[in-house]
Amino acid sequence: MSNRYQVKQTPLSEEDLDHIIGYIMSENVDAAENLFNHFEKGFEQLESQPFCGTIPDDAFLRLKGYRKLFIEPYVVFYRLNTTTETVSIIRIFHMSMDYLDQL
Repeated sequence: MSNRYQVKQTPLSEEDLDHIIGYIMSENVDAAENLFNHFEKGFEQLESQPFCGTIPDDAFLRLKGYRKLFIEPYVVFYRLNTTTETVSIIRIFHMSMDYLDQL
């Protein structure tokens, strides 16, 4: 077993990130770049520490194997596959959103 997991984004999570960064970029390019760097660092952390995210309180999300990584004010939902040593980024939401019906 290697020490690093491969982090992959689903198409939906890529759309989420593009939308988030695009929206912020329209208002403040520096803030958008800074936030994008925070996301990159978070994803890099998952490569070496895939269990660092918290397990959701919601039973449905726990049953689906989701974990949460907070990159404030956003929450990144991901799943681990310890057999293939991959982390799949599923979706990214603003913390204020009601996201349960979208997962």
